Amino acid sequence: MGGLSGIGKSHASKTVGFAIAAHEIDNAGLSDMVPSLRTAKYMDHFRGEMGTRFKPCIFHDGVMAKQDSTTLKFFLDPSE
Repeated sequence: MGGLSGIGKSHASKTVGFAIAAHEIDNAGLSDMVPSLRTAKYMDHFRGEMGTRFKPCIFHDGVMAKQDSTTLKFFLDPSE
C-alpha cells in the first residue's frame, strides 16, 4: 500500500495480514494455531525467516527506494 502518512495504511495492512493468516489456518484445520504476522522496516529482516501463508511478512514503514540493492536481489530475480 502506498499513500500519505497517517491515513491508516499500517492498521489496514496488519488487519489484512491477520485476516489472511486466520483464513489459511482455518482452511488447514489447525485450530491450535494463532494468527500472527511479521513486520519490518528493512527488507533484510525477512531473510532469517521467510513468510508463510500462516505468518505473512509485511514491509512496514520502509521506503523501497532507500533499500540497498544487495538486499533486494534476495527477493527479485536480477535476470528479469
